[in-house]
Amino acid sequence: MDNAPGPRYLEYRLRDEGHWLLHGHTHAAERVTSAREIHVSLDAWDLRPVEVGEVAKLMVAQLGMPPALGTG
Repeated sequence: MDNAPGPRYLEYRLRDEGHWLLHGHTHAAERVTSAREIHVSLDAWDLRPVEVGEVAKLMVAQLGMPPALGTG
């Protein structure tokens, strides 16, 4: 296992075009892994599937926007 700090496997990462990246299977508990990346695997969500609304709230929080009316 590689314990070097920083991102790994950069040659396999998608080109950053300003879109969100939802990913999983990292075996980590962090839900937000960078400015526009959200970890949606069971590892980050107490071993349960994450709901779309929860992901949307994280996106809004990352963008620093107030939540839309009716979203809690």
